[in-house]
Amino acid sequence: MRSATLAICLALTAVADAKPAADLTSTMLAAVHDAAGCGTPHPSYGGWCKVADGWAKGTAAALPNTALVGATLALDKSAPVDLMTAPVLLSGLGIRKGAANLAHYRFDDTHLMAKTAAAIGAITAFLLGKSDKVAIAKPLADLVAALPAAATIKLKRGKHGWTWQGAVPAELRKVGPLWVVVELPPNGSGIALTVLTERFAAE
Repeated sequence: MRSATLAICLALTAVADAKPAADLTSTMLAAVHDAAGCGTPHPSYGGWCKVADGWAKGTAAALPNTALVGATLALDKSAPVDLMTAPVLLSGLGIRKGAANLAHYRFDDTHLMAKTAAAIGAITAFLLGKSDKVAIAKPLADLVAALPAAATIKLKRGKHGWTWQGAVPAELRKVGPLWVVVELPPNGSGIALTVLTERFAAE
């Protein structure tokens, strides 16, 4: 069993200037909005509309001391956003005493690969309002539940969200009942977009 961070976020050591980063985030979220069909009667990927359209109104709400589970899209600005083919990873976020521990999971074991795919499906159903919590396999739930204990990257509260400047600079915002993280490589090549919820349990 092993975990791996998104390739788009490897070896990042510094955050881009605030304005270019904000502009890139806005541009990429607008592309997600269009790709998901947001604003149409029947959006093809409606769960991501809550993320793409809600980020701008997100807040630096009080931090929970808990684990959250979610899904991450890796988006390259040099390519059109295609939500049918875009890489999606299972992710977890642990928060404890103002510190964070964000992990993205990828496995070689075929059994865990199937469990991960099922978990991402459960997250999608939750985002669409088809369930009131995310049920994931116990080995995955145990991994996510262990994240808060290893949370060491300090969060800084800003006007709209919480930021951290670890190996992967990021911003965390509360968007409705969800938490959303945007990770930004300093070279401005794209973003990693993660949506998370505290409402999960082992099945």
